[in-house]
Amino acid sequence: MGNRKAYKKECGNLPARVLCISLILSPQGHFPPRAIQITQKKPSWRTEHEIQALCNVLQVLDSYRNYEEPLQLLLAKVMRFERFGRRRVIVKKGQRGNSFYFIYLGTVAVTEDEDGSSAFLDPHPTLLYKGGCFGEMGLLSAGVRRATVVCMEETEFLVVDREDFLANKLDDEIQKESQYRFGFFRSLDLFKSWSDEKLWHLVTLGKVEKFSHGQLVSKDFVDSSFLMFICKVR
Repeated sequence: MGNRKAYKKECGNLPARVLCISLILSPQGHFPPRAIQITQKKPSWRTEHEIQALCNVLQVLDSYRNYEEPLQLLLAKVMRFERFGRRRVIVKKGQRGNSFYFIYLGTVAVTEDEDGSSAFLDPHPTLLYKGGCFGEMGLLSAGVRRATVVCMEETEFLVVDREDFLANKLDDEIQKESQYRFGFFRSLDLFKSWSDEKLWHLVTLGKVEKFSHGQLVSKDFVDSSFLMFICKVR
């Protein structure tokens, strides 16, 4: 509390909005306590200022930042916070998808088995880290999950549930993103002979990521478990 008073005394002349946003930052890398309080509110109870402050905190997540600003604000309006320990299964293969996850802190593995145990035996498991996301495509269809996602360590998530996803028409925005990916793949000679059904399956497996000038894309492209396509270069 003393540090907060000293901060206010030092920064008393700064605009209130800057002060408020600064106070919710967490030096330990965990999701800030004040931001957790915002996510515990019902979407309809969150003020515009709280939604914007939450949106600002989430800019550290690459997958969140990839979305256009209107969709970022919609996501910040409805997402909730969750923290799970090592070996906790978040998504189970064969079950219907009910939520969409952003990883704020920690690491998860994507596996083909139902309980995720293979991730702890595989010397090179498929991993997702802070800034990654998963589950969004599962909310656009009634299909079941094609893989299991398990926590490799204590992990913090921002979660969007199906009910809120549909109620706030987030499916329309996500569908636009999917249509862009479909159009991109369809334009490539490599996929000219593919049926729409096969191409849409490919769309559900991929996602768009943005990289800044000079940013490392892959340490070892040959050993990577992902196939990457360059969509646009500025």
